Amino acid sequence: KISKNVKNMQLTYKFKTNFNEQLSRLCKTSNNLYNQANYIIKKELNQNKKWTRYHQLNSIMQQTKTLEDDINYRLLKAQTSQQILKQLDKNWSSYFKSLKEYKIHKEKFKACPRPPNFRKKGSEHLLIYTNQNCKIEDHYLVLSKDLKIYIPQFEQYKDRISKFQQVRILPRYGSYVVEIIYDV
Repeated sequence: KISKNVKNMQLTYKFKTNFNEQLSRLCKTSNNLYNQANYIIKKELNQNKKWTRYHQLNSIMQQTKTLEDDINYRLLKAQTSQQILKQLDKNWSSYFKSLKEYKIHKEKFKACPRPPNFRKKGSEHLLIYTNQNCKIEDHYLVLSKDLKIYIPQFEQYKDRISKFQQVRILPRYGSYVVEIIYDV
């Protein structure tokens, strides 16, 4: 008998794409949003000993302006900004779990766990798109009206990646690694 509740497995189709000015700008905005949100978390921890979790942080970041009077959250698609904030929340969660474990079993660690650091100013950070804020169309990954990324070997993978769940764009030394995560 085959169970009806069999979970899907996720696979990733990876490929490299060349430097793109628009992607660079978006990845730098992602980096700025991550650092700005991390600053708010650290400030609240230092002042009030409270951890600002994702839902509250999401509301705060929708209003938080930069020195240039921009709102990093709004410079990216909303779901992309949310994914960045969720990632930061996971990083803090891992830190607190590690710290708790460290207090009980110091022998498992080389040193005391440290909180998530700020990312280098001006560097690029990953972008995460969901299947709700991007699409695959005619050999291209469409991130916006004016930003499309050619998908190599599209014909070979089109049936698999047509039902993708998420796209991650990782900056890598003058180029980008694109990961299309899909269910099998």
